[in-house]
Amino acid sequence: MDNNATTIMSPKVVNVVTRWMNLGNPSAEHESALEAQKLMQRFRRLLAVQGGFELEGPLGYKILFTSGGSEGNCHVATAAARAYSARTGKLPHIIVSAVEHQSLLACCRQLARDRMIQQTVLSVRVCATARAQGCAPAGEIGTVDPEALRKEIRPNTCLISVIAANGETGAINDLRALGAIAHAAHIPFHSDTVQLFSKSALRPSGLNLDAFSGSFHKMHGPPGVGFLALRNDFIEGYGLGALVCGTQNEGMRGGTENIPGIAGAFAAYKRATKGRSAKNRQ
Repeated sequence: MDNNATTIMSPKVVNVVTRWMNLGNPSAEHESALEAQKLMQRFRRLLAVQGGFELEGPLGYKILFTSGGSEGNCHVATAAARAYSARTGKLPHIIVSAVEHQSLLACCRQLARDRMIQQTVLSVRVCATARAQGCAPAGEIGTVDPEALRKEIRPNTCLISVIAANGETGAINDLRALGAIAHAAHIPFHSDTVQLFSKSALRPSGLNLDAFSGSFHKMHGPPGVGFLALRNDFIEGYGLGALVCGTQNEGMRGGTENIPGIAGAFAAYKRATKGRSAKNRQ
């Protein structure tokens, strides 16, 4: 019954996955390989249209198909730290919240243990007792206070990452306010949007997002398929690199793409977003 942990694939989505099982490697040049390439291009365009963002230009986003939200979270934290260190010769600092997905928290702990970063973990608003003075309004409990974020920014802060929506508490962070603070300090802003992306038109530019990650098994797609969207000027300005090297995903995420999974995710995403506005009004 926990539809935030994962979601069930419909028989139609399962059939799509099965249909693509024995088709070509999209890095090849034969007919079924070209068909797979076109599939990914169509999917990227749909994600952009439904998500309210562009694919081209410095403010457009490059979509990397990944193994899920965890990979996307770890990719952006590690790549940003490496790029900042290589460019400046300084030890980078990353700010995250205490309620991030464990993939990001564990990644930053490991980077800190390896002395690759300094990290700050922001507490969220709470109401500890009924007698607490100045208790946060109900809609803010479990979210990051923008002013708390502002106070933790350092000269060497290279990335701020705050989750969009918490799948356990339902708390939704004010990404627009948090991202504005990050951008005022010229710091890239990333969000784990796994629990929000299919449920609303994200419009990442308006939320000041330089990167965001998602996972399709939260949208009635197959497990093991996700995406990381990186703003083009973030990639170029920071000199972001790949964690898995190769030519796929424009050199940003190597490895033969999981075409059956991507095809199933494409079919599931179309079903998940059909009539979304009406469902959100219910």
